[in-house]
Amino acid sequence: MFLAAVMLVASAAAPLDIGFDRAMADKQCAADVKAEDLDGRIECLDYQLRGRRLWVLVAADRGREGAADMESCSSRWTEDGVTDWRMAGSCLTEAGDPLAAARGKRDFDEKGLHALCSEAGDPGLPPPPSSENRSPVEECVFDNAVDYRIFQLLEKTYRGAIGKSFAYCRSNWTEDGVINWRMAELCGQLQIRAWERLADWR
Repeated sequence: MFLAAVMLVASAAAPLDIGFDRAMADKQCAADVKAEDLDGRIECLDYQLRGRRLWVLVAADRGREGAADMESCSSRWTEDGVTDWRMAGSCLTEAGDPLAAARGKRDFDEKGLHALCSEAGDPGLPPPPSSENRSPVEECVFDNAVDYRIFQLLEKTYRGAIGKSFAYCRSNWTEDGVINWRMAELCGQLQIRAWERLADWR
C-alpha cells in the first residue's frame, strides 16, 4: 500500500513526500478544466495536491483504525483508475467523527464555536440541514472540527520548517479567545503552498 512510504515529519529542505501522481492529477483536471485555461489547471492541480496531502496525513494518523474509511473514500472517488484526490481527501478528513475527537482539546472551544457559527449565519432563510441531519450551526461546528483536525496534522508535520507561519494563522483567526478553525486551516494550507513555491526562487 502507498502509505508505507509516508513520512510524518517534513524537513525544512523539501516538501513532504506524499507520492503525488502528477499524471493522474492531470487526467482529473483535464476532465474538469478547459485545456486553454492555464490558471484553472494550476488551481485544479493545487487542489489535487492538497487533497493527496490530507489523505496521506489523515491515513497515517488514524492507522488501521481508518482502513475501512480509506477503502470507502478511495472507492467512492476513483473512476477508471483516476482518483479525485480533492474529494477523496475531503472524504477521509470527515470520517471517523472528528468532532468527538476534538472535544475536550484545550484549543478547540466548542461552545465558543457555537456562538461564532450562530453569528455567522445568513440573516435570510436558513439553509437546509446537512445530509447527517445537522442544523446549519451544527454543520459549521462540525466543519470547524474537521479543519481543526487538518490544522493539527499540518502543524505537526511542517512546524519544523514554518512553525511561525502556523502561529500566525492561529493568532490571525482568533477573536475573543475563539479560533475560527475553518479560516486558520485555509491559512495553514496557503502557508505551506507559499513555502513550497518560495523554494523555487532559491
